[in-house]
Amino acid sequence: MLAVTAAMLLLTFVGSPDGGSGVRVGVDAKPARIEIPEQAPGRLMLRLPALEFPFRLAPRCPRGMTFDSLSIAIADSRHLYRADAFEGATAIETLLAVPAAQVAPLPLENVCTAGDPDAPRSTLVPGVLTAHASLYCVHAAGEFVQYDALSLAVELACPAPAAPDED
Repeated sequence: MLAVTAAMLLLTFVGSPDGGSGVRVGVDAKPARIEIPEQAPGRLMLRLPALEFPFRLAPRCPRGMTFDSLSIAIADSRHLYRADAFEGATAIETLLAVPAAQVAPLPLENVCTAGDPDAPRSTLVPGVLTAHASLYCVHAAGEFVQYDALSLAVELACPAPAAPDED
């Protein structure tokens, strides 16, 4: 009986994005965007610079509980947002920075290829990093913590090809 109950709880948690609680951590991110110089044809390992991810934070606690804090960890970077950072708003927009030393080199092939006008001028690379978020809510009778993970993408943009010289 205990195994069946545990399995049902696991299905409830895994089967819905809010873990079956009706609560949303409320973290959404857009890709970081960087410009890279033209590259030699073929495969290479690109070392990325520091990245900035635009985030929208909109935490929502269970009914009767009060939002206390929201923490986000990306690689070794940690960011903590207390309730007072929201100044009464239900959501805030922010940039979260990750130093270059915390980002692994990115394997690329034929991206921003020098001398190839048909090479893609922009590439979206999913799953470069992962953001781990935790929402902490409180009430006189207890506390509540909800966790979420969000895959972070990087958009690589190439410089526009030089216009041919006209004599």
